[in-house]
Amino acid sequence: MLTADRQLRDRATGTDQRRPPRPDQPTPCATDPGNGSGALAPRLISLPEVMDRVALKRTSIYELIKTRDFPAPVKIQRASRWVDIEISDWIRVQMSKR
Repeated sequence: MLTADRQLRDRATGTDQRRPPRPDQPTPCATDPGNGSGALAPRLISLPEVMDRVALKRTSIYELIKTRDFPAPVKIQRASRWVDIEISDWIRVQMSKR
């Protein structure tokens, strides 16, 4: 049985393993075919992964969000998820400040 967190992640990334895709639906792919650039499609990540990537604890992250100094999460029902590229951009900005 899948956990709720894994179900949300699988649905967000298109890798839901509970049932195979129907033949009339396109299969999910790693690139976004819409823009033709071959760029990776946006990925949503959980708070523990954000905390690991930015080396900050939950309280510090939410304090930075409150002051608009950190990307706000996307709400999916009760869950909060962050856009991977927004976190990467924030990290790059912090690195450029040194």
